[in-house]
Amino acid sequence: MKRTILTLASAITITSCTSTPVAINYYMLPAATQERNVVTKPVPSLLIEHIELSDYLTQPGLVLQTSPNKIHISKSNLWAERLNKALPKALQNSLHRQSDQHSFHLSQPAHTRKSDLRMRLRIDSFHPTTDGLVIASGRYQLTTAKAQDKPMVKYFYFERALNDDGYEAAVQEMNILIDLIAQDILSSMQ
Repeated sequence: MKRTILTLASAITITSCTSTPVAINYYMLPAATQERNVVTKPVPSLLIEHIELSDYLTQPGLVLQTSPNKIHISKSNLWAERLNKALPKALQNSLHRQSDQHSFHLSQPAHTRKSDLRMRLRIDSFHPTTDGLVIASGRYQLTTAKAQDKPMVKYFYFERALNDDGYEAAVQEMNILIDLIAQDILSSMQ
């Protein structure tokens, strides 16, 4: 009888430990702000045609690189909106904030002429590391409306040091990386 009670008590203790809910945290990239540059004259337009992400970045969990060849995808720290949806909007928002020399679109507006420039973006890395960095790497292709012009392909790699621990600090630095990608695109458009 004693043994049965001990076994039952142990089972209840183990079950109660495993039934504690895990807190889930959701993170988002910067939303559009009211402080966009207002374009009052006709300006060239850039159509962001497509943003492709490495497969491991399409997961709902935030990614942490734990070694040169190993990543961890969190099950309790998730994107509020998947990166393939949030990243194009965040990049467009950053481009608008930084330049009034162009208009930036995620799809071709029906009321406008064909875009002057088109861009395709590939994101290979967009995550923190256990070394205290947040990195973004990939490439983009800019194509002009002139069919005879050859597309320009530019590779990029940006990193920022983390000043604080945790995913929240990493997401804040990732927001800055989006601004750096936007700056690089704008300088290539000159």
